[in-house]
Amino acid sequence: MKEGKVIARPLIDDTALNREELRVRLREMTNRELGRFGRAVRNMYSLETNRGNTPRAEVVIQLEEAWAEWISRFTPHPMPLKGTSAGPGPERTPSEKRI
Repeated sequence: MKEGKVIARPLIDDTALNREELRVRLREMTNRELGRFGRAVRNMYSLETNRGNTPRAEVVIQLEEAWAEWISRFTPHPMPLKGTSAGPGPERTPSEKRI
């Protein structure tokens, strides 16, 4: 394994889970690694894996954070109009709207 490579593996042991460290770890992952991590955590979350029991809190946190990172990467963000600081600006009247 290369030096500094992020391992896309969920935490399943009894160590305390630090959300901020997890977020940093997820941000450093490639899209492919994040996808693998998310699928692994989702499988750990499934009822079949847990035999009908409630998933552990660490699994739920990892799933939430992986989902949030995925959404932040792949949800399109609106771009501000040229010359404005943010947002689409004032609403145009029907005659001003482009067709």
